[in-house]
Amino acid sequence: MVQSIKQGIFEAAGYWGRCSTEESLVIAGVPRAGTTWLLELLRTLPGRKALNEPLLYRRARHEYGFGWHKYIAPDEDAPRQRRYLKRVLRGQARDIPAWFFEADSQPGKVLEHATRKKLIVKFCRLNRALRWFARQFDVQGIVLMVRHPCAVVASMLQQGAWKESRLRGHGPTRAEQALHGGALPDALRDPFGPVLERITTQVEVLAVHWCIDHYVPLLHHAEGDYPWALAPYERLVTRGEEELRRIVGALGADLTTEMQDQLREPSSSVVDRMYRRPERQLKKWRRRLSERQVGDILSIVDEVGLSRFYTDALEPDYDRLNDCQRKSSRWGSKTSTQTAR
Repeated sequence: MVQSIKQGIFEAAGYWGRCSTEESLVIAGVPRAGTTWLLELLRTLPGRKALNEPLLYRRARHEYGFGWHKYIAPDEDAPRQRRYLKRVLRGQARDIPAWFFEADSQPGKVLEHATRKKLIVKFCRLNRALRWFARQFDVQGIVLMVRHPCAVVASMLQQGAWKESRLRGHGPTRAEQALHGGALPDALRDPFGPVLERITTQVEVLAVHWCIDHYVPLLHHAEGDYPWALAPYERLVTRGEEELRRIVGALGADLTTEMQDQLREPSSSVVDRMYRRPERQLKKWRRRLSERQVGDILSIVDEVGLSRFYTDALEPDYDRLNDCQRKSSRWGSKTSTQTAR
């Protein structure tokens, strides 16, 4: 009873402090790519409240049909999903506990919810519908965070949420586990059908999962301009303040002192040590994965065409990635640093 009353008060505060969709900021990416780190940096923007992973919760999956990683074609009519995301962007989606506020006390959080009318929201399950999302909602800005596939897979294995026992919950076959509870759209059968037929290990499952989540926004729907700014994890590690300033500027905002102070601090989702030396931080996956595992991951990355961005180098080909973001968000040309081995 008491909990129900508290929930009702919090939801009423959300309706009182309804956010403007046009002023909402969106971070998208895959799990273990650094999106929580970026969220914790950007939520220091004045007057913002932050929402983490609204597609993770039961209502989004069962009532609004999102599944774990739902593919939505750019021109698809998806009214249920649109209705839910509209509520999310207004800060009014129900039964989502993962709010970030500055206040520690419950009354303080309720007050912020009622008075702060600008939102920043992070998704780790929107990549396969990101261009559809961008066409549906005129938000202030979208940032797509990307990270090396070997680093993501190594972090998944370290974090533990992608253990063999848990992967089985997404389907009895390796193909179903790689799709993570979704289905392979007809439009993706050519690049991914043959790969899904041959994968046999947990690492390969996670590699395919990474590939689908990057192939769709970067290569599959490549017509016209890209409606987001990219945030490569590796550039944030190696170029810190310069890169964060570019990302914040792409969102129409200014770098805050709090961002600068937090830039070298690990996010709340980090499960192991974050090294101060950039190269050592980027090399962690080489120490954690065997040569065979690295080879299996990069073989799949190459087979589906994503090796144009990611190879065995520590950093991606930034010149090619540059073409996959809004022109106004791009960094200077000839910035590729794939010499690091």
